[in-house]
Amino acid sequence: MISQEEYDVMVEPCRCLAGARILFAGGTGFVGQWVLRAIKEANRRHGLRIAVEILSRNPHQFALKNKDLFDHGMFSLTAADITGRINLQEGFTHVIHGASDAKKDIT
Repeated sequence: MISQEEYDVMVEPCRCLAGARILFAGGTGFVGQWVLRAIKEANRRHGLRIAVEILSRNPHQFALKNKDLFDHGMFSLTAADITGRINLQEGFTHVIHGASDAKKDIT
């Protein structure tokens, strides 16, 4: 659950996304999961109906570990690796690209 302070910081920007359909690369990472939970909370509190298509290399595993994200029907998962070709449906109003190469050594 998101704290009231965290929610207050993010709720106003989310209002302009009412009815949006977002493609989210990187939604399964640490920051991405926080963003998804914030969007879910904004949907719950304000009925914004923001839909998110989350790209994941392993959607089944992510869904099992994060069942709470999928109990409202606004988020869905697509198996994809952004380093290759991805076939997607049209109709996205926004794209969030928060993905990175998780295998890369950054030290």
